[in-house]
Amino acid sequence: MKIIPIGYKVVVKLKMSELMLKAQSGLIEVPKEVLEREQRAMQEATVYALGPTAFSSPDFEGSVVKVGDLVTLAKYSGESRTDIEEGYTHLTINDEDIFSILIED
Repeated sequence: MKIIPIGYKVVVKLKMSELMLKAQSGLIEVPKEVLEREQRAMQEATVYALGPTAFSSPDFEGSVVKVGDLVTLAKYSGESRTDIEEGYTHLTINDEDIFSILIED
């Protein structure tokens, strides 16, 4: 299945959390640090697809998000959830819901 966002929409693939990975293997004891991380207000995702007018507003100057970028977004962002790849959740969000691009040093 292929998903093509329309307009200013962006499709992101949520990064599997440590808690989700452990849960797949069966019963687990979840460390307090993992639970605290899971309750943060932001989450990481990889940009999967961009609509034709995503980030075309004059409000977006400078660096623009590209497919494959690791980004942060509000934990409860997303208008729709789609499972394109088994084991991953894909969200369709507004371009303005992306807070930042994560770049490794």
